[in-house]
Amino acid sequence: MTQASRSLVALPTELLEAIAYFLPSEDVCTLRLTCFTIARKIEHHFTRTYYKHAGFLVNSFGSIKLAIDFAQHPTVGPAIQEITFFVDLIPNPWTTAEPCHIESTDRLMMLRWLRSRFWKDSKPFANFEARQQALELLFRELKVHGQLSRINFADVHSTTQVPVFDKGEIGPSIANISTMMRDVLPKHLTANRDIETTLEAMFNVGMPSIQSIKARGPWICLRQLLPYQLHTYEQAFASLRRLSLHLDGRDLESWTSNAQDFAKALATSHSLESLEIRLAVRKRTVRPSRIFDSPFSAALLEANFPSIKVLILCMVETLFGTLLSFVHRHRSLEGLILRECLINSVSFHSLVPLELRVDMAIAEYTHLEHVITDDFTENFVRRR
Repeated sequence: MTQASRSLVALPTELLEAIAYFLPSEDVCTLRLTCFTIARKIEHHFTRTYYKHAGFLVNSFGSIKLAIDFAQHPTVGPAIQEITFFVDLIPNPWTTAEPCHIESTDRLMMLRWLRSRFWKDSKPFANFEARQQALELLFRELKVHGQLSRINFADVHSTTQVPVFDKGEIGPSIANISTMMRDVLPKHLTANRDIETTLEAMFNVGMPSIQSIKARGPWICLRQLLPYQLHTYEQAFASLRRLSLHLDGRDLESWTSNAQDFAKALATSHSLESLEIRLAVRKRTVRPSRIFDSPFSAALLEANFPSIKVLILCMVETLFGTLLSFVHRHRSLEGLILRECLINSVSFHSLVPLELRVDMAIAEYTHLEHVITDDFTENFVRRR
């Protein structure tokens, strides 16, 4: 057997991919640098592993331009199946105050270097129209491959992933500075405009391959929604199978219609199989004088989801009867998860804990296979 036949180059592509599968990421990169032939043989494994999920700053022209370059690449583009859009703002290094908790000189120097790099390479868009056009171009390029199926919205303060900086760096390779990035990028309280612009670009292009949208880090503020913005959500949610949202429902006394209309927009998705809603509300107080059902919860649980299989509600206020009516009407529902929910009931105070009473009532519905209920808060209205 000659020396050439015993080398890695002579191994079949399947064996080289199996070897690369068990190697750490830095060793895979080193292996690709050994020669062009090996790089080509493990290219499929490399792109499918390290470019399957990429994250970009939605407010940065440079970051979205990088995403477009990825989408246009003949090998990387077809490998992208999931994209995370980070809604963090790009701070100006010359006008941003230093964080008060930074004490180490080395850490402060690193912070200043990162902030300068962000501003140099990831400057914000000149206007919203420019961002809209760049996002539509990105979706058009990804539509050609037809592999993109999941879109996430996040910020570096609520996720372990970090945005891709340039073509030579992948998120996990710079995870050691992720904690520093939380000091560099200011926390985004609400992300309505960023999410709506992205969803509008997605709808304008037409992305039938997208089946899942998650917005777990940034909050969608319900009281800031306008009618045309609600129409954007309704169009984007129409063909989804999985949806996960964090909603800011505080101070909705004067904006009841917004909450109801947004819940109705969710109900337009007849193909929705999994729905997760986390609703931020004001500090809860027990109101024994009246029954309470939040406008959003009432509209959501009164809607019909023909294909729903999993419903996850967190910090949602609702009437016990409304919840049971939803379960009764949706025989396709297989999983129900209630976390930190405020359940209101009209009954005498009972010695039976609320969690047990909910479990006992839901147990009558045999189509439910998985039920998780915990951390309940309860309001009672005494019958006179």
